[in-house]
Amino acid sequence: MSAEPATASFTLSALRFTLGLVLRLLVAAPLWPLYGLLRLLNARPPVVVPWSRWSWAMGKVFAPTLARPWQDRVILALGLAQRGVTAPIWGLAWMLDELIYGRALDAVRVEAPIFEISAARSGSTQLARYLESDPRLCSPIVIQTVVPFMWFWALIPQALLDRVGSKRLTWLIVGDLPEDFIARHEVDVLGTDTFEVMAYTHHLGELIHQLGAAPFAEVMGYARVTPTSRAFWEEDFLPFFDRMARKTLYQAGPGRRLLIKGHFLGVAEALEARYPDARFLTMHREPLQRLRSALNYLHAQPADRYFPPLPWAWVVERGLSLELDYEEAERAWLARPEATRHLLIPFQDYVADLPGTLRRVYVEGMGMSPLETLPTVHAHRARSGYAVDRSLEDLGVDVAQVRARLEGVTTR
Repeated sequence: MSAEPATASFTLSALRFTLGLVLRLLVAAPLWPLYGLLRLLNARPPVVVPWSRWSWAMGKVFAPTLARPWQDRVILALGLAQRGVTAPIWGLAWMLDELIYGRALDAVRVEAPIFEISAARSGSTQLARYLESDPRLCSPIVIQTVVPFMWFWALIPQALLDRVGSKRLTWLIVGDLPEDFIARHEVDVLGTDTFEVMAYTHHLGELIHQLGAAPFAEVMGYARVTPTSRAFWEEDFLPFFDRMARKTLYQAGPGRRLLIKGHFLGVAEALEARYPDARFLTMHREPLQRLRSALNYLHAQPADRYFPPLPWAWVVERGLSLELDYEEAERAWLARPEATRHLLIPFQDYVADLPGTLRRVYVEGMGMSPLETLPTVHAHRARSGYAVDRSLEDLGVDVAQVRARLEGVTTR
């Protein structure tokens, strides 16, 4: 890219981010006194970024170790500033939900929920979408998890959403996603998706994603809870998870079972303790195949249009750190004697025998009778070949070393 187009891109993006900051500040400024007063009486809503994480991220933006030009740092700082000033908007919106629906939500019973906890790029999203079509189940959908306020959705007629349609609504909300991303992961804002990814959006996840491989793993790594990630998982994610579970069941009506899918392995034991009758599903894919898919997927991740794809060096460092750690943590979790309500689903069985695998998921995994009609072939994907699909060897990964590390990684 020549210097002139790069300068123009930065100037336009800086103006766009500055205007967005000013508009948000104008809306939020009158709300800060009320929010500050209510915060003296109430806990921080789980959709509001704690000051410690915001200031930590801002410090990372200006740290000399960040391999970013100063223009990128300006854009990231403006993005963080936007999120910081809007805290009272999100906080008061959450508090209003609690004021209107709090008692009703407290009375909701989360009975025998189904948690599909699988590694990234394991095929788990498509499995969840097959299951969510069952009228006996209900799942939090993307749009209502990103904007998690029941009072807001009560103002939006369902007929309007139906008229706009899923595809058009997805485009209106997420815009033009990179083609290589869509080929790997089709987004539907009216359907279920990876739950913790939506939780990340409330806690600077997309901005921390731009700070390098280590910072994201440090505060949001999903394989296990560490001293540096404990604040996010225990203070933010688990309260948000429980409230969204209750909101989903409340809106679905009586007689429905909850299904939530994600990669939140680090809090799996906490979920077992909180929901003692929960059932767990895990899709397991051959580690090296999954790792290759994960690295290419990370490179294709959407971001603000100012930013180019993440550097391959960051992608490889983050992928090896998070995904190999996940393989080891998953092995330990599944091998526990008390893991009696867990069903392991081999990816190759899922690919080769979809209806047979789904019947096993229903009977052995969820303790339910299968639907009379199950899909017999996999849903059509809108892929036309990946524009970028590098092998592990192309990316400089020492495959022999990875194999050695994973040797003995077995599952029940």
